[in-house]
Amino acid sequence: MDDLNGAYERLQAARARFEKASNALRERPDGDFSELARALEELNLAQKLFADAAAKIVKNSG
Repeated sequence: MDDLNGAYERLQAARARFEKASNALRERPDGDFSELARALEELNLAQKLFADAAAKIVKNSG
């Protein structure tokens, strides 16, 4: 369960970073998209880690 909690915290942090980067680009549409791209990659990885942790719990509970 600790794995799931850690993955969830990482997911929340990645989501916040993505939202921050997205909002910055809304304010300055001519800005640099590289931060948004990095934040999206981090968010995708965090989602995968969360899904893997959840699947592991389901597998071990059955």
